[in-house]
Amino acid sequence: MGGARWYMTSLPVERSMVLLLGKECVQRLCAVYQGDVLELPSKAVFRAERDRVLRAEYFSMRGKGSRADTLAVKYGLSRRRVLGIVG
Repeated sequence: MGGARWYMTSLPVERSMVLLLGKECVQRLCAVYQGDVLELPSKAVFRAERDRVLRAEYFSMRGKGSRADTLAVKYGLSRRRVLGIVG
């Protein structure tokens, strides 16, 4: 959903918000930011942060078995993609 705009109303009109965050969280966001527009950063920003965290995890797991396989499952990526990120 990177780059998306969410218009905060008293009732969550964005069904995708509820699917991603859960009803209770969206209700709290709407209560705080009612009348505002929330703009999400681009996907590249989210991807860069995920890759930074993944690299840190990968290198902190030295000597603990198949790091790439473990992180691939955790992040929903292929083993090859994980190795490309940390490589």
